[in-house]
Amino acid sequence: MFRRLHRNTVLTFMMKKENAIDSAVEYDNNQFWKLVNKNKSKLAYTPGFEMTFEGKMLTHPKEINSGWKSHFRKLYSFFNHDAFDNNYKKYVDEELKGIIQHTVASVCSDDRVTTAMTKRAL
Repeated sequence: MFRRLHRNTVLTFMMKKENAIDSAVEYDNNQFWKLVNKNKSKLAYTPGFEMTFEGKMLTHPKEINSGWKSHFRKLYSFFNHDAFDNNYKKYVDEELKGIIQHTVASVCSDDRVTTAMTKRAL
């Protein structure tokens, strides 16, 4: 709910800025360039794009992407940790194998659609 409200608020804010520039281009050339130059320095930073990774606040989209990259690299890398439950990992691996086998078996069944079945259905 909060994310949707936040996205809508940011979208409304950005639309107001764009509309101001659009109307200025039609009526006042000086005002148009004032608005463009004022917003030029803010193009790399859009309101609402702030993330904290490892205690560091990131605001630039490239920095945020690097933060996510680092986060997922750590998340999906194997490491030795005292709290790691190897039995649970084995359980999840077996469950995953079963799901894959069941999915492959159901997708690769011999229930092929024949021309006669298609004609009957039409």
